[in-house]
Amino acid sequence: MALRDEVFKAIDDERAYQQAKWPRSEGLSTTGEITLVRAYLRDFEETYQRENDDPNLDVPKECLHIVRKMAAILVRCMENHGAFMR
Repeated sequence: MALRDEVFKAIDDERAYQQAKWPRSEGLSTTGEITLVRAYLRDFEETYQRENDDPNLDVPKECLHIVRKMAAILVRCMENHGAFMR
């Protein structure tokens, strides 16, 4: 388990990494952003099947790296297209 502050820090660090690596990604449409998330979701599923040799493990560590990447992509999507309150 991680505290919410730790979770947001991990997402923020990933977001900074993505911004440095792909500085022009602000031009992606919402469809482009969600397509990337879906690609990472497929990667998550494939990694889970390949790496989950211990049925007592909730999720392999490599899968959690993918979750962090997806979260940061979704943050970027909200930065670029709006973040609306509930």
